[in-house]
Amino acid sequence: MELTSNDKGCKVVLLIGGNLGDRLSNLQQAEQLLAEKMTLIASSRIFETEAWGGNSQGNYLNRALLMQTTESPDRVLAWAQQIEDQLQRVRTHTWGNRTMDIDIIYFGNRIINQKHLKIPHPHLQVRKFVLEPLADIIPDWSDPISGLSVRRMNELCEDPCEVWLYK
Repeated sequence: MELTSNDKGCKVVLLIGGNLGDRLSNLQQAEQLLAEKMTLIASSRIFETEAWGGNSQGNYLNRALLMQTTESPDRVLAWAQQIEDQLQRVRTHTWGNRTMDIDIIYFGNRIINQKHLKIPHPHLQVRKFVLEPLADIIPDWSDPISGLSVRRMNELCEDPCEVWLYK
């Protein structure tokens, strides 16, 4: 699948997820709020995953979204942070518990390396909880840095955390 820009905008891949509160409702609300800002093209199935990074407890629900927008990456980041705040995310420490986390994984083929925004997401290749939902909607997409398909990155990922389909 191509994520290149066209006259309708740029394709954007987001990962949404959280481990606090009503996890399913939070996912649904985040997806709905994002769809009010951008065009939703596809949603992955919902995956349940073990906590990653050692600073949170309890399983997460995660979902990948393929969207399209004419807005800038900075604007999409601002929307994501507003929605996280709306869903009562509290930022206490890195990789901690949260009601909602919205990460920009890809923004077309762009490579962005700014202090506040890195695209493609810098840790995607080592996180099964990111790669499984991505493989569900864009398995053949080639990462613009590694050149590997999402499917291949998922096959090579050595992350020991369990990931399974939710219900």
